[in-house]
Amino acid sequence: LLSVTLFGKSQPIGALENGQSILEVPASANMLSLEFASLDFRFSQALLYQTQLEGFDTSWVDNGQSRTLRFTRLPGGNYTLRVRARGVGGKWNAPEVLLRIHVQTPFYKTWWFFLSVLVLVSGIAYGIYRNRIGHLLEIIRIRNTISRDLHDEIGSSLSSISILSQIMLARDAGME
Repeated sequence: LLSVTLFGKSQPIGALENGQSILEVPASANMLSLEFASLDFRFSQALLYQTQLEGFDTSWVDNGQSRTLRFTRLPGGNYTLRVRARGVGGKWNAPEVLLRIHVQTPFYKTWWFFLSVLVLVSGIAYGIYRNRIGHLLEIIRIRNTISRDLHDEIGSSLSSISILSQIMLARDAGME
């Protein structure tokens, strides 16, 4: 591994060589560039490379003679970069683990964010429901009050009519 570039800035690679350590990539990183070379310098112009980023690539990717890899917007997760070279003899060497990479997951793709949004949306829906039920109960209370008042008014009107009717009947009976 010759160089690691993140955000267009070169990163120290001392402890990262040979998969000994993990390269931490922030979720906001939009470009990761890696440069590597084979240890066989005899026919370096004739070397062909294949790479595989385990966890991202499903098979080996032919790079030809290019010794640079560029990744843009890697999803959050753990990856292992493997490289193998083929020399003049046509035989691929054993793949070498060059680098372990951990790309942080953006906060909006984490389980706790989904749970928070679910709780928030549920709370809002419940609040709307309770508000609607409160309005309906208020309407029912007003209707009951109006109904009771009308019943009392009609009852008092009927009582007045009954009393007046009895007075009239008593007067009519007294006149006879």
